Amino acid sequence: MDSWTIIGAFVIALPLPVYFFLRAKLIRRQRPTGKAADAATFLLFAAVPLSVEALWRLPFFSLTAIIAVATAIVMLYIEWKRTKEIDVFVYFRKTWRAYFLILFGIYASIWIAAAVWFTTGLFL
Repeated sequence: MDSWTIIGAFVIALPLPVYFFLRAKLIRRQRPTGKAADAATFLLFAAVPLSVEALWRLPFFSLTAIIAVATAIVMLYIEWKRTKEIDVFVYFRKTWRAYFLILFGIYASIWIAAAVWFTTGLFL
C-alpha cells in the first residue's frame, strides 16, 4: 500500500470524528455545532471526491468545485435580493454552512450507498 492510499483513507474517514470531537470539546462555548461544522467542511471538500473516486473510480473533484461555485452564486443572488447591502462576513458564513450541509448530505449518501453496495456483493 503506498502512502497516497493511506493519506486518502485517512482523509475519507476523518470528517465525522473531527466534527463530533470538536462539538464535544466546544460544548461549553457559544455555538459549538457551527464551529465544528466549519472545521469539518474543509475535510469534506476533500473526503467527498476521494470517496467517490475510491469506490467507483469516477473523477468527482471538478463536479465538487462546480457545485461549490453554483451554491455561492445562488446564495449571493438570494442575499442581494433580500438585503441591499451585503455583509460579506455573514454571506461567507452562510455559504460555508451551506457547503457543510450539502457536502455532508453527499458524504452520508456515499457511505450508505457503499454499505449497501458491499453488503449485497455488487462490488465484485
